[in-house]
Amino acid sequence: MGLIGELLFLRDFLFDKYGKGEALKSWSGQELTHKDFSYNDIWYEVKAIGSGKDSVKISSLEQLQSINQGELIVFSLE
Repeated sequence: MGLIGELLFLRDFLFDKYGKGEALKSWSGQELTHKDFSYNDIWYEVKAIGSGKDSVKISSLEQLQSINQGELIVFSLE
């Protein structure tokens, strides 16, 4: 589900905001980084949850902790 959330975020938000090439460069993919997307000084952490769930699991504080501006994005999937 995590990969689906990241792909939806790319398609629905980052492609329009940064263009496809830059959006894809910002994606960490399978690299072992703490943030799913980083573009200049902005980061995004994407979580996907099943419908009916009301919380997400954060694996480590580093996923949300940063001196830079960032956002947690949550997709609810069926």
